[in-house]
Amino acid sequence: MIMKKKTYTILLCVVTVIMIFMGSKIYFEREAERKINIIADFYKNFVSFEYEKLSVNPFRQDIIVKKVSLSSLFTNTKLYISEIIVTDFDYYSTTPKFADISVRGIMIEGKNGHKDLKRYGIDADIAYRYDEKKRLLSVNRFSIKENKLGKIDFRASFGNITLDNTWFLLLFFTYPSIVIHDASFYFENKSAMDLLYQYLGTVISSTPSETKLKLVDYVEQISNKILSEEKFDFFIKIKNFLDDPDKLLITISPESPITVRELQKIRFQQDFFKRLNLKAVD
Repeated sequence: MIMKKKTYTILLCVVTVIMIFMGSKIYFEREAERKINIIADFYKNFVSFEYEKLSVNPFRQDIIVKKVSLSSLFTNTKLYISEIIVTDFDYYSTTPKFADISVRGIMIEGKNGHKDLKRYGIDADIAYRYDEKKRLLSVNRFSIKENKLGKIDFRASFGNITLDNTWFLLLFFTYPSIVIHDASFYFENKSAMDLLYQYLGTVISSTPSETKLKLVDYVEQISNKILSEEKFDFFIKIKNFLDDPDKLLITISPESPITVRELQKIRFQQDFFKRLNLKAVD
């Protein structure tokens, strides 16, 4: 009799756990669908958004959207995306103040369809946060990666920014007042530079190898215009990368924040590298 009661108790607990799990799963999926519709509404004036499958990671609460298609309302361009992972997003502001989104398998539809681009399944990640009181935009991660081409990773902090619906429209007029706190650009090459030299070669009617030499020479000409000891190491790293592209990290970390307007004024002046604390690492 005691064993039967224990068995019934265990079965009841198991059934309860399953019911809770199933109920939570349904709730989270409905909530995820509501949140995805909110994100789609943010960009409804620019693109139409469709997807085939939606799920939620039960442990991290990430929203996973699969087989997504985006159609531009202004051009005939279409994007096909294998998977979008929404880790975090500001669903309640008119303009999202933070986001952490990963996009996997981006393919662009061209004139002949997107089949030829399947070998270039691009992955992208964006994570940013905006402090409204400090008017500070922190781009914690913006990366683009393709296994055969390479990877780009950008991080930065910008001040004096008002992030609202009109910001993008006014950016052309207000960008000189933007304050740069720090920035870094990392590039890991696989075959992207070969494609770049090939493309530039067709533009200037040169072979890829000739294009590379011309680009190195152009960098040398820029270097000669800057009278600064710090420039030598920087441009050596740049020329080494252009000659044998592998990895390159460029960092800007000024002792005090600098505006874009001030940056434009000191370009090619002697204190350019010192003011920006501009460095390159290969």
